[in-house]
Amino acid sequence: MNKDDFQIVSQAAPSDDELGVIKSILNEQHQDLGLKWAPQPLSVLVRDAEGKVLGGLSGSTNWGWLHVDLLAVSVALRGAGVGSKLLADAEEIARQRGCRYSFLDTFSFQALGFYEKHGYDIYGVLDDFPTGAQRYFLKKSLQ
Repeated sequence: MNKDDFQIVSQAAPSDDELGVIKSILNEQHQDLGLKWAPQPLSVLVRDAEGKVLGGLSGSTNWGWLHVDLLAVSVALRGAGVGSKLLADAEEIARQRGCRYSFLDTFSFQALGFYEKHGYDIYGVLDDFPTGAQRYFLKKSLQ
């Protein structure tokens, strides 16, 4: 294929169909290695008596790893062990799915100490992300 046979187009975000094509291309390339990108969603929520969400964890499992994408608890529940319970429950679900490890990222102004307290180790840092702060990448063995 030569450069006259295609065009590169910028847009804010791909549609679900376009994203599906991108994922399919990646999966085709991984098939030679016997790998398929097929993350299973995972969420653990905390709700009040009326069912209102007061916090939760959102992530996915794939290739033996738990990825914690988001974890937040309302201010009223902080310090009560709710975040620890959400994380522990997600890790247990991941173990039941066959995961051996977990990874996530956080910022210097967020929950670095919380994750370190729960056995996560730093494996990477981006300085000035955002300016004057750091973004930390952490992992943990679930075995």
